[in-house]
Amino acid sequence: MAGDRSGHFLRDLGVQLMRISLLMTFLLGSLAASVVLNAMQYKASQAAPLVERGPSPYDELDLTPEQIRVLNKYGETCCNTVEELRAESDRVTEELRTALSGPDFDQEKVKELADELCVLRNKEVDNNVETLLQVRDVLKPGQLRELYHLLYPDWDQ
Repeated sequence: MAGDRSGHFLRDLGVQLMRISLLMTFLLGSLAASVVLNAMQYKASQAAPLVERGPSPYDELDLTPEQIRVLNKYGETCCNTVEELRAESDRVTEELRTALSGPDFDQEKVKELADELCVLRNKEVDNNVETLLQVRDVLKPGQLRELYHLLYPDWDQ
């Protein structure tokens, strides 16, 4: 009986740790996508002198033209991939809703769709992590620290 409880506890703990890990990965990926998107917007604002632009937090990062070019490329690739994965996830989610609410409930079909949705979400997390790693490689350590301070003013590292 005690072994049964510890088994449930360990399984529940593992599930919670996996959820936390996925959340952290998603947040880091979102941060990377945000960095890239803002770098793209910053570059666009530089290219459009007809519009008066205010100070940008990216002015403080002192990005080089090459860094901006590379970040734009990463941002475009990341955003396109995320857009495709989300469209596919939306399609599968709708199929899953239909399968769950239909009169002819098919458990195997529901499980297949749920598995497919997990694969798509994992691909999105992988894409976000890959983009974050690419962004980290482009920024110098001081720029990375400054970015964290700009995004998270209480950042102490």
